[in-house]
Amino acid sequence: MPNQKLNLTPFFLVLTLLASQAAPAADGGPVATASIPLRIDRFDYYKAEVMLDGKGPFRFMVDTGSAYSVLSTLTAALMRLRPDGSVSVQSADGNPANGVLVEDYRSDLFDLHDEPMIVFPIYAQGVMGMRAFVGGRIELDFFRKRMAFGPSGPAPAGYMTVKGTLGGTTSLIVDVIVDGVRAKALIDTGARYTIGNPALQAAMGFAPDDKRLRREDPISDMSVRPTPAWKTRLGQLAIGDAVFPAPEVRFADMRAFGRLGLNDGPALILGIDQLSRLKAMAIDYPRVELQLLQIQR
Repeated sequence: MPNQKLNLTPFFLVLTLLASQAAPAADGGPVATASIPLRIDRFDYYKAEVMLDGKGPFRFMVDTGSAYSVLSTLTAALMRLRPDGSVSVQSADGNPANGVLVEDYRSDLFDLHDEPMIVFPIYAQGVMGMRAFVGGRIELDFFRKRMAFGPSGPAPAGYMTVKGTLGGTTSLIVDVIVDGVRAKALIDTGARYTIGNPALQAAMGFAPDDKRLRREDPISDMSVRPTPAWKTRLGQLAIGDAVFPAPEVRFADMRAFGRLGLNDGPALILGIDQLSRLKAMAIDYPRVELQLLQIQR
Protein backbone atom coordinates (compact mmCIF):
# COMPACT_ATOMS: atom_id res chain seq x y z
CA MET A 1 0.00 0.00 0.00
CA PRO A 2 1.49 3.42 -0.86
CA ASN A 3 2.56 5.85 1.85
CA GLN A 4 -0.08 8.25 3.15
CA LYS A 5 0.65 11.88 4.06
CA LEU A 6 -1.17 13.41 7.01
CA ASN A 7 -0.95 16.97 8.29
CA LEU A 8 -0.63 17.70 12.01
CA THR A 9 -0.68 21.04 13.80
CA PRO A 10 -0.56 20.59 17.60
CA PHE A 11 1.23 23.48 19.40
CA PHE A 12 1.74 24.90 15.91
CA LEU A 13 3.56 21.64 15.23
CA VAL A 14 3.61 21.04 11.49
CA LEU A 15 4.63 17.47 10.69
CA THR A 16 3.98 15.09 7.84
CA LEU A 17 3.31 11.50 8.80
CA LEU A 18 4.53 8.95 6.27
CA ALA A 19 3.03 5.56 7.16
CA SER A 20 3.77 2.33 5.34
CA GLN A 21 0.15 1.36 5.94
CA ALA A 22 -2.68 3.85 5.69
CA ALA A 23 -4.26 4.29 9.12
CA PRO A 24 -8.01 4.68 8.54
CA ALA A 25 -10.21 6.84 10.70
CA ALA A 26 -12.23 5.05 13.35
CA ASP A 27 -15.20 3.27 11.77
CA GLY A 28 -18.71 4.38 12.65
CA GLY A 29 -19.68 6.54 15.58
CA PRO A 30 -20.46 6.10 19.25
CA VAL A 31 -23.61 4.28 20.28
CA ALA A 32 -24.15 6.53 23.33
CA THR A 33 -22.74 9.73 24.71
CA ALA A 34 -19.97 9.42 27.32
CA SER A 35 -18.06 12.16 29.13
CA ILE A 36 -14.81 12.55 31.07
CA PRO A 37 -13.27 15.34 33.19
CA LEU A 38 -11.05 18.03 31.71
CA ARG A 39 -8.17 19.65 33.58
CA ILE A 40 -6.49 22.97 32.84
CA ASP A 41 -2.70 23.16 33.01
CA ARG A 42 -0.43 26.12 33.70
CA PHE A 43 -0.50 27.13 30.02
CA ASP A 44 -4.34 27.10 29.94
CA TYR A 45 -4.50 23.97 27.79
CA TYR A 46 -7.29 21.47 28.45
CA LYS A 47 -6.22 17.89 29.16
CA ALA A 48 -7.96 14.54 29.52
CA GLU A 49 -6.74 11.21 30.84
CA VAL A 50 -5.95 8.26 28.58
CA MET A 51 -4.51 4.77 29.03
CA LEU A 52 -1.68 3.41 26.87
CA ASP A 53 -1.23 -0.36 26.69
CA GLY A 54 -2.93 -0.70 30.07
CA LYS A 55 -0.65 1.86 31.74
CA GLY A 56 -1.48 5.31 33.02
CA PRO A 57 -3.47 7.38 33.24
CA PHE A 58 -1.57 9.90 31.13
CA ARG A 59 -2.83 13.45 30.71
CA PHE A 60 -3.11 14.33 27.02
CA MET A 61 -3.78 17.83 25.76
CA VAL A 62 -6.95 17.92 23.64
CA ASP A 63 -6.04 19.23 20.19
CA THR A 64 -8.78 19.81 17.62
CA GLY A 65 -6.11 20.98 15.16
CA SER A 66 -4.43 17.58 14.96
CA ALA A 67 -5.74 14.37 13.43
CA TYR A 68 -3.19 12.04 15.00
CA SER A 69 -2.07 11.83 18.60
CA VAL A 70 1.41 12.68 19.86
CA LEU A 71 3.57 11.15 22.60
CA SER A 72 6.24 13.13 24.39
CA THR A 73 9.70 11.59 24.15
CA LEU A 74 9.58 11.06 27.92
CA THR A 75 6.24 9.21 27.75
CA ALA A 76 7.50 7.03 24.90
CA ALA A 77 10.61 6.20 26.93
CA LEU A 78 8.53 5.35 30.01
CA MET A 79 6.38 3.09 27.83
CA ARG A 80 9.49 1.58 26.22
CA LEU A 81 8.01 2.27 22.81
CA ARG A 82 10.50 2.17 19.99
CA PRO A 83 10.03 3.03 16.32
CA ASP A 84 9.52 -0.21 14.39
CA GLY A 85 9.69 1.10 10.85
CA SER A 86 5.95 0.94 10.24
CA VAL A 87 5.59 4.65 10.95
CA SER A 88 8.13 7.27 9.90
CA VAL A 89 7.85 11.00 10.37
CA GLN A 90 9.45 13.96 8.66
CA SER A 91 9.25 17.42 10.13
CA ALA A 92 8.39 20.50 8.09
CA ASP A 93 12.07 21.44 7.76
CA GLY A 94 13.06 17.95 6.62
CA ASN A 95 14.48 16.70 9.92
CA PRO A 96 13.49 13.17 10.93
CA ALA A 97 11.24 12.44 13.87
CA ASN A 98 9.90 9.17 15.20
CA GLY A 99 6.57 7.39 15.07
CA VAL A 100 5.31 4.37 16.96
CA LEU A 101 2.29 2.07 17.04
CA VAL A 102 0.46 1.89 20.38
CA GLU A 103 -1.31 -1.44 20.77
CA ASP A 104 -4.11 -0.12 23.02
CA TYR A 105 -5.08 3.56 23.26
CA ARG A 106 -8.12 4.06 25.44
CA SER A 107 -10.26 6.43 27.44
CA ASP A 108 -13.89 6.34 28.47
CA LEU A 109 -14.62 7.97 25.09
CA PHE A 110 -12.76 5.64 22.71
CA ASP A 111 -10.91 2.34 22.37
CA LEU A 112 -8.34 2.20 19.58
CA HIS A 113 -5.85 -0.49 18.65
CA ASP A 114 -2.54 -0.35 16.78
CA GLU A 115 -2.77 3.42 16.85
CA PRO A 116 0.04 5.32 15.06
CA MET A 117 1.43 8.19 17.13
CA ILE A 118 4.13 10.79 16.69
CA VAL A 119 6.98 10.93 19.22
CA PHE A 120 8.19 14.47 19.74
CA PRO A 121 9.86 16.54 22.51
CA ILE A 122 6.81 18.35 23.90
CA TYR A 123 6.21 19.49 27.47
CA ALA A 124 2.91 17.58 27.85
CA GLN A 125 2.74 13.82 28.32
CA GLY A 126 0.92 13.66 25.02
CA VAL A 127 -1.58 15.19 22.63
CA MET A 128 -5.03 13.75 21.91
CA GLY A 129 -5.72 14.04 18.19
CA MET A 130 -9.16 13.92 16.62
CA ARG A 131 -8.93 10.70 14.62
CA ALA A 132 -10.93 8.86 17.28
CA PHE A 133 -13.87 11.25 16.98
CA VAL A 134 -14.58 11.56 13.26
CA GLY A 135 -17.61 9.29 13.51
CA GLY A 136 -19.57 11.56 15.84
CA ARG A 137 -19.76 14.74 17.89
CA ILE A 138 -17.06 15.82 20.34
CA GLU A 139 -17.93 18.49 22.91
CA LEU A 140 -15.66 20.53 25.16
CA ASP A 141 -17.58 22.05 28.06
CA PHE A 142 -15.24 24.75 29.35
CA PHE A 143 -17.66 25.86 32.08
CA ARG A 144 -18.11 22.41 33.66
CA LYS A 145 -14.68 21.18 32.57
CA ARG A 146 -16.01 18.08 30.84
CA MET A 147 -15.36 16.47 27.47
CA ALA A 148 -18.03 14.35 25.80
CA PHE A 149 -18.35 12.19 22.70
CA GLY A 150 -21.62 11.02 21.24
CA PRO A 151 -23.57 10.40 18.05
CA SER A 152 -23.81 13.03 15.32
CA GLY A 153 -26.97 15.11 15.47
CA PRO A 154 -28.53 18.58 15.63
CA ALA A 155 -27.06 20.94 18.20
CA PRO A 156 -28.74 20.95 21.64
CA ALA A 157 -31.05 23.83 22.58
CA GLY A 158 -29.17 27.07 23.11
CA TYR A 159 -26.26 26.20 20.84
CA MET A 160 -25.43 28.24 17.75
CA THR A 161 -24.35 26.29 14.68
CA VAL A 162 -21.84 27.22 11.99
CA LYS A 163 -21.22 25.10 8.92
CA GLY A 164 -17.59 24.52 8.07
CA THR A 165 -15.22 22.64 5.80
CA LEU A 166 -12.58 20.07 6.61
CA GLY A 167 -8.92 20.52 5.85
CA GLY A 168 -7.68 16.94 5.71
CA THR A 169 -9.81 14.58 7.79
CA THR A 170 -10.31 16.52 11.04
CA SER A 171 -9.23 20.17 10.73
CA LEU A 172 -12.47 22.16 10.94
CA ILE A 173 -12.32 25.51 9.15
CA VAL A 174 -15.12 28.07 9.48
CA ASP A 175 -15.86 31.56 8.19
CA VAL A 176 -15.27 34.41 10.64
CA ILE A 177 -15.40 38.20 10.54
CA VAL A 178 -12.60 40.12 12.23
CA ASP A 179 -13.39 43.83 12.58
CA GLY A 180 -15.34 43.70 9.33
CA VAL A 181 -12.79 41.58 7.45
CA ARG A 182 -13.98 38.17 6.28
CA ALA A 183 -11.50 35.38 6.97
CA LYS A 184 -11.14 31.62 7.35
CA ALA A 185 -10.38 30.19 10.80
CA LEU A 186 -9.00 26.84 11.91
CA ILE A 187 -10.63 25.70 15.18
CA ASP A 188 -7.53 24.69 17.13
CA THR A 189 -7.60 23.95 20.87
CA GLY A 190 -3.95 22.91 20.51
CA ALA A 191 -2.92 26.48 19.72
CA ARG A 192 -2.17 28.55 22.81
CA TYR A 193 -2.77 31.82 20.97
CA THR A 194 -4.95 33.12 18.15
CA ILE A 195 -2.74 33.92 15.15
CA GLY A 196 -3.56 35.75 11.93
CA ASN A 197 -1.70 35.29 8.67
CA PRO A 198 -0.01 38.14 6.75
CA ALA A 199 -3.02 38.40 4.40
CA LEU A 200 -5.29 39.13 7.37
CA GLN A 201 -2.81 41.64 8.73
CA ALA A 202 -2.74 43.48 5.39
CA ALA A 203 -6.53 43.33 4.94
CA MET A 204 -6.96 44.95 8.34
CA GLY A 205 -4.69 47.82 7.37
CA PHE A 206 -1.68 46.94 9.53
CA ALA A 207 1.62 47.76 7.85
CA PRO A 208 4.68 45.69 8.86
CA ASP A 209 6.00 48.61 10.93
CA ASP A 210 2.59 49.71 12.22
CA LYS A 211 2.86 51.39 15.64
CA ARG A 212 -0.35 49.65 16.71
CA LEU A 213 1.52 46.32 16.61
CA ARG A 214 3.78 45.26 19.49
CA ARG A 215 6.72 42.96 18.88
CA GLU A 216 6.02 39.61 20.54
CA ASP A 217 8.24 36.65 21.34
CA PRO A 218 8.77 34.52 18.21
CA ILE A 219 6.33 31.64 17.83
CA SER A 220 7.84 28.20 17.47
CA ASP A 221 6.04 25.38 15.74
CA MET A 222 8.74 23.06 17.13
CA SER A 223 9.71 21.63 13.77
CA VAL A 224 11.05 24.81 12.16
CA ARG A 225 12.80 28.00 13.22
CA PRO A 226 10.78 30.40 15.42
CA THR A 227 8.62 32.80 13.41
CA PRO A 228 8.59 36.54 14.21
CA ALA A 229 5.27 37.71 15.64
CA TRP A 230 3.46 40.97 16.40
CA LYS A 231 0.52 41.37 18.77
CA THR A 232 -2.47 43.69 18.99
CA ARG A 233 -5.94 43.83 20.49
CA LEU A 234 -8.80 44.10 18.01
CA GLY A 235 -12.41 45.20 18.31
CA GLN A 236 -14.22 41.90 17.86
CA LEU A 237 -14.17 38.51 16.18
CA ALA A 238 -17.46 36.94 15.11
CA ILE A 239 -18.31 33.34 14.23
CA GLY A 240 -21.89 33.40 13.02
CA ASP A 241 -23.89 34.98 15.84
CA ALA A 242 -21.16 34.40 18.44
CA VAL A 243 -19.03 37.46 19.11
CA PHE A 244 -15.67 37.48 20.88
CA PRO A 245 -15.13 41.04 22.13
CA ALA A 246 -11.65 42.60 22.20
CA PRO A 247 -9.67 39.52 21.10
CA GLU A 248 -5.89 39.58 21.35
CA VAL A 249 -4.38 38.42 18.05
CA ARG A 250 -0.82 37.73 16.99
CA PHE A 251 0.25 38.06 13.37
CA ALA A 252 2.85 35.61 12.09
CA ASP A 253 3.73 33.92 8.81
CA MET A 254 3.22 30.37 10.16
CA ARG A 255 3.87 27.44 7.85
CA ALA A 256 0.66 25.88 9.18
CA PHE A 257 -1.37 28.29 7.03
CA GLY A 258 0.24 27.01 3.86
CA ARG A 259 -0.11 23.37 4.93
CA LEU A 260 -3.85 23.92 5.41
CA GLY A 261 -4.30 25.83 2.15
CA LEU A 262 -5.15 29.04 4.04
CA ASN A 263 -2.65 31.41 2.43
CA ASP A 264 -4.91 32.43 -0.45
CA GLY A 265 -6.65 35.07 1.67
CA PRO A 266 -7.15 36.35 5.23
CA ALA A 267 -7.02 33.50 7.74
CA LEU A 268 -6.30 32.77 11.35
CA ILE A 269 -5.74 29.95 13.78
CA LEU A 270 -8.40 30.35 16.46
CA GLY A 271 -6.65 29.16 19.60
CA ILE A 272 -7.64 28.10 23.09
CA ASP A 273 -7.17 31.67 24.37
CA GLN A 274 -10.39 32.67 22.59
CA LEU A 275 -12.22 29.34 22.37
CA SER A 276 -12.15 28.91 26.15
CA ARG A 277 -14.18 32.12 26.46
CA LEU A 278 -17.16 30.01 25.37
CA LYS A 279 -19.22 28.03 27.83
CA ALA A 280 -18.90 25.08 25.48
CA MET A 281 -18.08 24.14 21.91
CA ALA A 282 -18.63 21.01 19.87
CA ILE A 283 -17.47 19.70 16.51
CA ASP A 284 -19.86 17.38 14.72
CA TYR A 285 -17.69 15.69 12.12
CA PRO A 286 -20.36 13.93 10.02
CA ARG A 287 -22.29 17.23 9.83
CA VAL A 288 -19.04 19.24 9.36
CA GLU A 289 -20.42 21.69 11.88
CA LEU A 290 -19.21 23.85 14.75
CA GLN A 291 -21.67 24.21 17.62
CA LEU A 292 -21.18 27.02 20.14
CA LEU A 293 -22.68 27.81 23.54
CA GLN A 294 -22.65 31.50 24.45
CA ILE A 295 -19.52 33.34 25.48
CA GLN A 296 -19.08 33.55 29.22
CA ARG A 297 -16.74 36.55 29.45
